[in-house]
Amino acid sequence: MICSNPQCSISNNKSDAIYCHNCGKILPTKLSTNKGFWRAFFLSIITLGIYQFWLIYALAKETNIVCKADGKQTRGMVGYLFLSLITLGIYAIVWHVKIIKRRRYFLLSHGKDGGLKVSTYLLTLFLWGWLTLGIMFIVISCKFLYQQNAVNKEYNIKFKL
Repeated sequence: MICSNPQCSISNNKSDAIYCHNCGKILPTKLSTNKGFWRAFFLSIITLGIYQFWLIYALAKETNIVCKADGKQTRGMVGYLFLSLITLGIYAIVWHVKIIKRRRYFLLSHGKDGGLKVSTYLLTLFLWGWLTLGIMFIVISCKFLYQQNAVNKEYNIKFKL
């Protein structure tokens, strides 16, 4: 792995190293690029919905790692759950919009297709999902997870992970 410290930028020989042996900075770790709708769907059923909370935690954590340069912070599972309860679910929509915007900007700034758009998400949430009897909800969920996969893939390529 290559150290992300601009003053160091040396290659660390050990693939399982956590710290750079030259400067001591924490090395980037490979992020998962295999999130899929059906896996999330069935694991949510098997775990009685607990997997959804882990997924929110993982998506926020990975987005914060990858999009660190934008200076923004996506709230994790506790903030998501607490604020969604207080706002009667409105914050969940705001959280999704913010994370979609961050990831889309990251992909576009790296010359890739931005994937899911906020407008598509909101139209599906309030109109298309209901008109298509829920089919578009599945499509938008797939696109949401695939966008995270694309962001993670770019990050892994950037750091040669």
